[in-house]
Formats: sequence, structure tokens, C-alpha cells
Amino acid sequence: MGYIPRQRRIERVKHLAPTNGFGRGPRSCSTAMRQFLLIDADDTLWENNIYFERAFDEFAGFLDHSSMTPREVREVLDQIEEANNKIHGYGSANFARNLRQCYQHLAEREVREEDLRVAMGFAERILECPWR
Repeated sequence: MGYIPRQRRIERVKHLAPTNGFGRGPRSCSTAMRQFLLIDADDTLWENNIYFERAFDEFAGFLDHSSMTPREVREVLDQIEEANNKIHGYGSANFARNLRQCYQHLAEREVREEDLRVAMGFAERILECPWR
């Protein structure tokens, strides 16, 4: 999802948690626990998530939808990201593509190429941010 919302990242990690061998529930303490090391090597690291949140806030302000709250706009963007991530993956470049598509879908005015560049620009500026 360009960026992955924190809750979805937590759900992905929980999915990797050891189970009792039948795919249900945690293993008992008497069973050896398998450990996992997760490495997030792209620009969607949790510590940098604030840049994606800021970009979304700017996007929602630019969209300025008359009947949808920013939370509702975010839900639409999440759906777009869920579909596109299977094809394009994650990262700020893909987040920009998703913002563009979301703008095309929700804009209440004529969609101009300049507006699409502005929408994508919110995500593209993430690359200029200091990474942790």
C-alpha cells in the first residue's frame, strides 16, 4: 500500500506467529517455539510511516471531498492499495501511483493532468525526507 497502515502490518506479523501445528492458536509453552526475524528493507519502515501519514493528510486536504471524511477517503485508498500491492508492491513510488488513482476515482471536479501531478507529488516528496 505504498505504505502499510500500522494495523495491517501488525496483522501480517501476527499471521507469522507460531501455531499449534493445526493453524489454530499459539503453541503451548512445552513445545519449542519457532522464532522469526522480519526485515523490512524498503521505504515503508514503521519509523518512517509518519511521512506517509503526512502525505496522505496533504492529499486529503487537496482532494477536499465535500461528503467524505479523511477517514473515508483513507478507506478508499486502502482498497486501491490492497489491489495494487499485489501487482506493484509497496514503497513511495507505488504510494504515489495509488494516490493518483484515488484522486481520479474521488475527485469532484474535472481531473486535470496538473492535479494528478500534485496528488502524486505528495508521495514523491517522501523520498526527500530523512530516513531513520
